[in-house]
Amino acid sequence: MGVYDTYDAMEYGSAQAYLRGELKQAGSVEVLEKHEMRFEGLPAVSVRYRKSAGGAEVETEEIIAFRIHPKNLSSIFYVIWLSTPTPHYEEDHKLFEQVRAGFHLLLGPRASVRTTDRTLCPSSSLVLIGNPK
Repeated sequence: MGVYDTYDAMEYGSAQAYLRGELKQAGSVEVLEKHEMRFEGLPAVSVRYRKSAGGAEVETEEIIAFRIHPKNLSSIFYVIWLSTPTPHYEEDHKLFEQVRAGFHLLLGPRASVRTTDRTLCPSSSLVLIGNPK
């Protein structure tokens, strides 16, 4: 499980295109759920798929959000993901939902990554923040 961002956004141009690239790279998968959505106001896609790996089935769930820079500079994808053995999916999905609910996108000229009252990483762009439970 994790959260990351990537600046491959201009190469792909949309969350759907980025997902197509990820699914192609994953190889043979069974897509269980897929839908377009909005995540914190950004165009996004949510997917859940299953893949056989080494005799075991692994389920992956992702939310991919696409932020377009107004001047086509530094557009970015934000990805929240979970990958877990199928028998553990139901329990691990609960944690995934907590992580998803605890992350928010902030707009502002000097946004910061914040955990409670501590500023961890100043930034001048849109950022994900954690909201600990």
